[in-house]
Amino acid sequence: MTYFARGVVLCALLSLGCAQAVEIEPPPSSQGDCDEGFIDCGDACVDPLTDPKNCGSCGNDCNEGVCVEGACADECPPGTLECEPGSCSDISVDPVHCGSCTNACPPDQTCLNASCTCAGSAPDECPDGCTNVLTDPQNCGICGLICAPNESCVNGSCAPQCAPGDTLCGTECVDVSSDDAHCGSCFNACPPGSECNSFTCVCSTQQCGACAPQSLSSTVPQTVTGTTFNALNSLEPVCAALGAADVAYTFTAPSTANFAFDTIGSTFDTVLYAFDGLSCTLLACDDDTFGVESFINMPLNAGQQVVVVVDGFAAGDAGPFTLNVSSPPPCPTAVLGPTTPQSVVGNSSSSVAYYSSSCGGPGPEDSYAFTAPSTGLYVFDTIGSSIDTVIYARDFDCMGFELGCDDNGGGGSASQLALNLFQGQTIVLFVDAQSGGGAYTLNVSGPPPPPPCPTTNLGSALPQSVSGDTTLSASAYTGTCAGFGPENTYSFTAPVTGTYQIDTIGSAYDTVVHVRDTDCNGPELGCDDDSGGNFNSLVVVNLVQGQTVAIFADSYSSGGSYVLNISPPPPCPALSLGSISPQTVMGNTSGGSNLYVGSCAGSGLEDSYSFTAPANGTYTFDTIGSPYDTVLHVRDGTCGGLELACDDDAGGNLTSLLSVTLAQGQQVVVFVDSFFGSGPYSFHVSGP
Repeated sequence: MTYFARGVVLCALLSLGCAQAVEIEPPPSSQGDCDEGFIDCGDACVDPLTDPKNCGSCGNDCNEGVCVEGACADECPPGTLECEPGSCSDISVDPVHCGSCTNACPPDQTCLNASCTCAGSAPDECPDGCTNVLTDPQNCGICGLICAPNESCVNGSCAPQCAPGDTLCGTECVDVSSDDAHCGSCFNACPPGSECNSFTCVCSTQQCGACAPQSLSSTVPQTVTGTTFNALNSLEPVCAALGAADVAYTFTAPSTANFAFDTIGSTFDTVLYAFDGLSCTLLACDDDTFGVESFINMPLNAGQQVVVVVDGFAAGDAGPFTLNVSSPPPCPTAVLGPTTPQSVVGNSSSSVAYYSSSCGGPGPEDSYAFTAPSTGLYVFDTIGSSIDTVIYARDFDCMGFELGCDDNGGGGSASQLALNLFQGQTIVLFVDAQSGGGAYTLNVSGPPPPPPCPTTNLGSALPQSVSGDTTLSASAYTGTCAGFGPENTYSFTAPVTGTYQIDTIGSAYDTVVHVRDTDCNGPELGCDDDSGGNFNSLVVVNLVQGQTVAIFADSYSSGGSYVLNISPPPPCPALSLGSISPQTVMGNTSGGSNLYVGSCAGSGLEDSYSFTAPANGTYTFDTIGSPYDTVLHVRDGTCGGLELACDDDAGGNLTSLLSVTLAQGQQVVVFVDSFFGSGPYSFHVSGP
């Protein structure tokens, strides 16, 4: 490898008269015992970049010139001086010629900006030389401040000199592997109830998995504050994410009553949960009842202890919190019967002011549960009361979503609230007061009772069609899929076991059909809105002989005239292909049924064929050439057998194609189905 002198480039840039470029001998690693950057020229180690007698290489004498970067030059470049014959010095940084020739810096100083100064690891100048006052025990913090013999200088302050294995934390030496105030690192204190073990804070005492619960008094109400900062993550809530720190408390019920705990006033997204103090059974868990603040409520027996845990929603959710303990009154106070109209007389003078609403109600209140006997509009009012009332309703229970609220809508100081409720929906009504409690009247009115259901018995005749009109009918029932308008109802008893199609095909408006087992309040067996096409509905249900069902000819919204059709179970398979292969069958699914669906598709009408394999082998079934979107699926043995294959569009142009391997004499049922609707088809069998 050839090494060229850097001075050649320098000379070219300075337009100096330089000697011809010379090769520099390899680095000193191959030049005997010379220091790095020097070469061995026989009697001495020299710097080939500056030595005028060995400039660039041993024996290359610059004569009257100077050696610059391993090349001879006539004079020193600007900014340097020839302080020694043939050698150029940069007096701004040369510690031998600092600021001027022969002005050598002391051994502990360096030349910076043409002045001798302290720098590097010893940047501070003291009378006894350059030093570092942050670490020098003879000049600790300031020059001349000497630390005691058993001290060292740490960050400019004298501190104890720690034994091996200890760490200096502030002004004391500690073992961070076991020190509770400095666990793992300085000033990382373990929270109460935990201790430092192997550099990590671990819980020293537990109850129900909670780390060292703090004891609350039995005073109710009470409020305590704390923080989950620096707390351990000892538990994971079932009603939130994982990884947040938690703080726990024990509380002993002073009497048999309901007790509530909440985190209203906390600064982060809290989670609140409680365990029975003896069995550790989870009693309640809540995330966000009030925004990101939590609320739990539970009945406790006198003397029963619970462990209440304040947690965060997810890792990183931590901070100061407020935990409030209260004893809410029983809620609901009473249960209203499911009848309308009805009136209840009460007095809230001795009731407790605990709940409130979006429209007021700071006074005492009574609460009532009510379950709607039918779907419709219900009106609740306090007309006739002697106090200024507020009425509001919550869904399902006393902590449910507020459905409505009113202050003086009933005239004067009386309140009135109207709600649309579904049959079976339970709400809690609050009769609250704007100030003090007193005598009140709660009135409940609702829709007229539903008509007898079913209204018409269709018997067991098959097939049959009935016409009707729901324009003037009541809206008392709703299916799971729709049916918010008026409906007519029918009973039907299956004469044979099978699959029945119940539809409104041919009706003049947007219908809904739903079917319930046994009677109008039985479990729903099926519900459909528009599967029959043109806003008509179609339901398929499996019934056993003698089973009675209630059929609802319902409306999506407003009523109209309809046709209700009940079709008997069609034979399946409908046709037989025998054992002929190949063969082609032309057909049209417009006259088929919509009772079977393949795993890949097939929600339209279908025809079904039986086929018996004449020999062992692979058989192909396709609808290639059909003009609409077909689906093929094959079942083993019978129409209810195991599906062997299903295809939607493998035949191209929305036609279907599939292959199955059959044994001689094996019977299958092939369904020529429709992706949606129906149409003409060409069905082919081939193989093996």
